[in-house]
Amino acid sequence: CAQIASAESNALAQDGQKTHTAKVARTTVELVIKAPREVVWKKLTDFDNYPQLFPRVKSCQVLKRESESVYLESVLKPQLFVKQATQHTINHLGGSPNVLRWRMLDGNFKSAVGEWTLSPTDGGKYCKARYVLEIDPGPVIPRTMASMVISMVQKEIMADVKRAIEVDYARTCQGRGLESALLTTGN
Repeated sequence: CAQIASAESNALAQDGQKTHTAKVARTTVELVIKAPREVVWKKLTDFDNYPQLFPRVKSCQVLKRESESVYLESVLKPQLFVKQATQHTINHLGGSPNVLRWRMLDGNFKSAVGEWTLSPTDGGKYCKARYVLEIDPGPVIPRTMASMVISMVQKEIMADVKRAIEVDYARTCQGRGLESALLTTGN
């Protein structure tokens, strides 16, 4: 936890000095997930099961919960730009169930922040998900290259999240449908 406290104080110091420069790569992806917003929120905040939701994550562990903040340690699978497999993030749950914000405390980039915005659509049957990702890759990686790669990775993340949630939700609904059918037929 001392490592987390040190990383957090460094990140807070950087936030205080942070100015948006041309170095920051920012991407936004929006899509509709065929599950209610509450289901999507529950999956996005089920941190222990992140490897099932995010295939690039090897493992994820909650280090501490403090008020509306959750501190995570994630181990990433080998991939482009990943020199340091372990990273620490803080997730802010104060916008439940509409907005989930996270910020990298340490890891592979100078800074990384993300925001999930969830809103019900189609009468609450589905969820419109918007994911904004902002990364400062640091001095070594050119911003244009970082923007291109981050955009591709973000689209992949969104497709993986959509697929995992929809498959899980469909299974849950099928299970409930089977139960309902058994109860109504008396079997």
